[in-house]
This record gives sequence, C-alpha cells and structure tokens, in this order.
Amino acid sequence: MAATGPTDPPPSDPGGSGSDRWRLGLYAVLGGALLITLIAVVALIRYPVAADAATATAPFVAAIGTITGAYFGIQAGSANQDQTHQAMVDASHRAEKWAALADPTVAAAVYDVPAPSPERPAPPDGPRTAP
Repeated sequence: MAATGPTDPPPSDPGGSGSDRWRLGLYAVLGGALLITLIAVVALIRYPVAADAATATAPFVAAIGTITGAYFGIQAGSANQDQTHQAMVDASHRAEKWAALADPTVAAAVYDVPAPSPERPAPPDGPRTAP
C-alpha cells in the first residue's frame, strides 16, 4: 500500500457519498424502531405479564440500539476525519506558499536557524515577490 501525504486525498469512500450514508442510516433507525415495536407487540401477546414481556424484549432493544448508536458514531467520526484532513491540506498549502515567497533571512529567523550565507548568489530571475 502506498503512503499518502498531507496533500493526497483521503481514501475513497466505499459506502457512497455522505448524504447517501445518512439517508441509509435513517432507514436503519426506522427499520430498527419498527422491529422493536413488532418484537414488543409479539412479546405482549405471548406473555400476558408486562414484566415477562419486558424481559423478553430487552435483549433485542439493547442490540438494535447498540448497533444504531455505533453506526452514527462511526458516521460522525468519519465526517470529523474529512474536515480535519481538509484543514491539514489547507495549512500545508499556506505553508508552501509562504516558504516560496519568504525572504530567506526572515524564514531563518522564524524557524530559528542560521541565516543563509551572503556569498550565495541570488537567483538569476531576481528576488521572489508575491503574484
């Protein structure tokens, strides 16, 4: 697997676009709620005592709730990762532009390194300026 740098795009999203994932998540939540309702109705019919019905329903409610919560937690983390990656790319581009346009003595002072030696010749096209 090739290494990626700060300006490389994040790995492709096999789950589709973000809006598709959230829509599918909504369907999953609605399906889970419908399934929980169906299980509760069947449990109430099967077990006339409410405590018995709740005991029979609890494992299903817990499993469906856990899966739904994990899905949305992963989606939120994925969205945050995309925003963080874009901020890192923007900062990298700003740093590259600054480094390309900076006066070498100012850059040396900012990075706390020795200034370039004066005997080094200037570039043939003159000092760099902002476009």
